[in-house]
Amino acid sequence: MCAFLLAASAVDESKVEPIPSPRERILEWAEVMDENPDPKIVLSADVRAAMLATKLPWKVRHKESGIEMLLVPAGEFAMGRTPGDNTLREDELPTHTVQISKPFYLGRCEVTREQWQKVMGSVHEEHVDVKSPESIRAAALTRALGAGQTEAAAQKIADAEVEKQSKPKPLPVGMVSWTDCEAFCRKAALRLPTEAEWEYACRATDQLTSFGTVGKLNAVAWHGYNSDQRAHPVGTKLANSFGFHDMFGNMREWVSDWYGPYSSKTQSDPQGPESGLGKVLRGASWSWMMPAQNEYSAYRPSQRSVCVVGYADDSIGFRAARSVD
Repeated sequence: MCAFLLAASAVDESKVEPIPSPRERILEWAEVMDENPDPKIVLSADVRAAMLATKLPWKVRHKESGIEMLLVPAGEFAMGRTPGDNTLREDELPTHTVQISKPFYLGRCEVTREQWQKVMGSVHEEHVDVKSPESIRAAALTRALGAGQTEAAAQKIADAEVEKQSKPKPLPVGMVSWTDCEAFCRKAALRLPTEAEWEYACRATDQLTSFGTVGKLNAVAWHGYNSDQRAHPVGTKLANSFGFHDMFGNMREWVSDWYGPYSSKTQSDPQGPESGLGKVLRGASWSWMMPAQNEYSAYRPSQRSVCVVGYADDSIGFRAARSVD
């Protein structure tokens, strides 16, 4: 034993590499966009203080995918049915206390088609824009000349249309199964958020039950009554009080958990059941049309649904997360 202690004490500490801090590890996979939370977005002084206390940057961009991610501070919230909300399904009960013990990063918006293609190399054939610059120019030129524009003016209009359409719209990726999303996250060294993390980030500082008017819902979500039954570019509706967009609409989003019943016990960083028949989807989508007497009920933070891991359609996407420990 004494010989072992002597040998250990003789180690040259100058040659021992220090363990990188969480911030140093973040800077390996992301570039800092904003060091401090924007008070115009993160309105709560207490939340901003909690974010600053982590010593981590508020907004970063994931280098490999280009995904913008926001810091979510540790905290505690009531998961499930919000008091006073009578528009729930039984699987949103019992309401229970959840503790998020560590900060993490979450995509500011849903993963886009461009980001998916950057990591995976291709997107579903339904997402491929088959219009060439030549076809865009010809169509714009025909319209302009037909409207009485001169040849020179029509050429300028056609050039502007080509430039406009050459800029990719940040449309959310769809037609991706849970298995597909898990593969994307593994390849990009990211992960899907847990169901608890998703609801915590969705609620932020707002203990919202549901939207009582279409005007309030229109401000934050692309839903069945304003979407023209299609997905829209991410981030075009108002952010919540953590800075996240499209939590209530546009796409339903895969999370990591197997679907199962809630427990009434206080839980810390719950991961969901160990197995199940399907994975949880959170949020509502652009395609959901609700009965007239209760048309906004699906757009609430406690909304949950389930699908088998291989299912995909054009109203289901996801957002990515990253741990910092």
